[in-house]
Amino acid sequence: MVHQCSRARTPAVGWVYIDLHGRDLSSAVRDMQRAVAREIRLPPGYSISWSGQFEYLERATAKLKIVVPATLIIIFVCCTSRSEASAMRR
Repeated sequence: MVHQCSRARTPAVGWVYIDLHGRDLSSAVRDMQRAVAREIRLPPGYSISWSGQFEYLERATAKLKIVVPATLIIIFVCCTSRSEASAMRR
């Protein structure tokens, strides 16, 4: 784990880098979020954000929740219309 702080004419910013071994990213971050919410009380004006690979995973998951069902609906409609067209030709 690496800790780092930075400040250059902006509010102070701190980073914590974590390498995970033997756990999936999503469940590990969820456990960390629960622990931080339970143990840490931030003063006014402070915030915590979870980014990096986890942020990318969350974005991809949100997009897939839209793309996969839409794709399945399109495939179903194509198959249904094709089978109806075949039935009309007979």
